[in-house]
Amino acid sequence: MPMDGPEEGDLVFFPLERNTPVADISRALDEQGLIPDYAAQMQVNADDPAFADEHPNGMQWGGKNSYAYFRRHSGEREVLVIRRGYGWRGGIWFAGRRKVSSQS
Repeated sequence: MPMDGPEEGDLVFFPLERNTPVADISRALDEQGLIPDYAAQMQVNADDPAFADEHPNGMQWGGKNSYAYFRRHSGEREVLVIRRGYGWRGGIWFAGRRKVSSQS
């Protein structure tokens, strides 16, 4: 899992509006103007485990088939870290930091 990411800017979460294939997650982040920051997203979930109760959230990397998913399932909180390529259902949240414009 990549641990680098933008060092500045607020982490922004957004829900997927529809079921989304793994190949389209990069495009969904681009449409939001975001760059993933996996370490920051994990830290949000570590600092506030209840966050994923209301906002199940995921991230993917490495050829689009490795991912982590934070959620509440069958009354229990869980973190899945898996390598396989399924799509994401609508309502799952993703996160990133705003892209910095190179124009001044």
